[in-house]
Amino acid sequence: MASYEFSEEDAEVLWRFGNQLMILSILVLLTGFLGLLTSLITFTKSSFNLERNWFASISFVLLFPIAYLLFLPSNHFKQIAISEGSDLKELMAGLSLFTKSFLIISAVITVIGVFFFILIF
Repeated sequence: MASYEFSEEDAEVLWRFGNQLMILSILVLLTGFLGLLTSLITFTKSSFNLERNWFASISFVLLFPIAYLLFLPSNHFKQIAISEGSDLKELMAGLSLFTKSFLIISAVITVIGVFFFILIF
């Protein structure tokens, strides 16, 4: 099988995309951590809307696997810029992980939406 190498410009775009995915995953992780911390502090200070705090805590905990799933494909996209002879392999691995992660993240966000829909009504 013939190998394909991306141009320097293409490799740079994919490197930036990998970095942006990594930064996004870190931001989601921090949001989950701060939200969970806030909801735990709210648990200890008052029992008002205990059910709402419980659902908020669950939704913030679900941000941790979302952050991990966003982080997984980032390295494959960054490897394209530094590897020789395996650009297509890295691209396909990154796209495969990104697609799987997107489907799982969509399911998790749907579960969070259902939780909040139940909470509202």
